[in-house]
Amino acid sequence: MKKIIALLFVTSLTACSLAPDYQRPEIKSGQEWKNNFRTAQAIDQNWWKEFNSPELNELIDRAVTYNADLAASIQRVEQARAQARIAGAALLPSVAADARYGVDDGRNSSTQRSWSAGLSVAYEVDLFGANANNRRSGLYGVAAADFERAALALIVTSDTVQRYADLLTLQERIRLTNETILIFKDTLNIVQARFTEGSASGLELAQQKAALANAQAGLESLRQQQAITASALAILVGEPAQDFSPDFDVILNQLSIPDIVPLQPSSLLERRPDIRASEERLKAANADIGVARAILFPGLSIGASGALIA
Repeated sequence: MKKIIALLFVTSLTACSLAPDYQRPEIKSGQEWKNNFRTAQAIDQNWWKEFNSPELNELIDRAVTYNADLAASIQRVEQARAQARIAGAALLPSVAADARYGVDDGRNSSTQRSWSAGLSVAYEVDLFGANANNRRSGLYGVAAADFERAALALIVTSDTVQRYADLLTLQERIRLTNETILIFKDTLNIVQARFTEGSASGLELAQQKAALANAQAGLESLRQQQAITASALAILVGEPAQDFSPDFDVILNQLSIPDIVPLQPSSLLERRPDIRASEERLKAANADIGVARAILFPGLSIGASGALIA
């Protein structure tokens, strides 16, 4: 009996897998750019720090820490890890124990007490690799969830940088528009005085009033855009829009613009976490094929039990 159990155990360790061999899909991608670009190493993960803006660094830190979508993606990674552990548990033996205690208070004067304990061990022989492929699929799912989190983090950080740059741009445009309005007001006063003296026509006066009105309307439009962009940035950093009122000390031309040099097209595909996540999902689906095929075949379980009665 011991030899049979040992043989089945060895057989389970060398169980075959019915999952097809994974083959990465071939994607036509040029080995070089159409135009002559220089090549470079992969950019730093903290690429936004190359702008040399403490305000931007603080915004990114808040976005990474408090963004609701990122927090949800982190929990999805933890969920995938838990599911992988559950899938891997089928490869281990299962143990069950029970204990009973009884009292027999019969007609005679003595009271009889008894107790018993039992232990059983069962193991499912993974002959066709269903459990192994199920665990492998779970591990691929963990990797895919982690890549999806990285892709979302890249989106959040890049959107935060974009909204920050938009607010700096709007801040500068509002400043220039305010200066333009002051100039238009001074010019209007001059034209109004000339019109009163009869040296300027009514058309010139009307044109100057129209220019001032257009500038004032443009200022209001810029302020509305600023409010909308600030609300979008507040969502990214996980703060209520009504409590978020950014007032940046940096002007747009003070930012250091990073010198980003592209890699080769084929290397760019390897750097994209969304593509890597899709590939991990494809690997998981490939392992699931092995699980589905193994269900068509009979299973085999072995077990042992023991009891102690007193």
